[in-house]
Amino acid sequence: MGEQENSESEVIQVKNRATFRLCNVSSFTTEVLEIPADNPTLHVLVIPGNPGIVSFYKDFVESLYELLGGAASVTGKNWVFFLLGIYLIPKRELLLTPKSTFLQVEFLVYVLRSRITSVILSLIVALLGLFPIRLLRLIVTTFLGKLWSATAVEATCSHLVKYHTMRNVLFMAMTEFKKISKQVPDAVLSIEREGHSHAFCCTEAGSMWVAEHVAGLIKNNQAS
Repeated sequence: MGEQENSESEVIQVKNRATFRLCNVSSFTTEVLEIPADNPTLHVLVIPGNPGIVSFYKDFVESLYELLGGAASVTGKNWVFFLLGIYLIPKRELLLTPKSTFLQVEFLVYVLRSRITSVILSLIVALLGLFPIRLLRLIVTTFLGKLWSATAVEATCSHLVKYHTMRNVLFMAMTEFKKISKQVPDAVLSIEREGHSHAFCCTEAGSMWVAEHVAGLIKNNQAS
């Protein structure tokens, strides 16, 4: 009983909430998610992976901010980038999910090699986007609610159910899993072994685990 109480007391209670705003970057309007620190010692920039929608990373951004003790401002912005791992300077570390996850994605890539299949799936998703928001939220919650966090469900309903967005998602899924050793030859690889999926930001547990990993890397880098 005592151990359970101690475990519960160690759970981080997120007090600071990330806020969204729109800003212009190179003449393009993009969405920014941020938590500014009062007296920051560093600024952490979060670059979302496929599909590049920062709304999925709200739980991660808030957890990272708390784990860094409020000493760092944390900002994320909509982007299109790889979700393969974490890129830190000056140390390059890629956090990879287990082989089973890659096998699942490889199967998806095999299925989506057909342009016709990709177009059909994108059209189906776009049609869902035409539904009233309450009905759409009910559908997404029914199929994904037991697996995904409320943040991920909301981001899906507000950003993902669009034809061109889904086409980009499927295209990235077919290209982002190429060997990364050629792109980052001196990367340090570490394997996630806690059972979280490739899309870690879609669950609160996955967001917390990766936030702890990133916070540890940042603290170690500052200490060295």
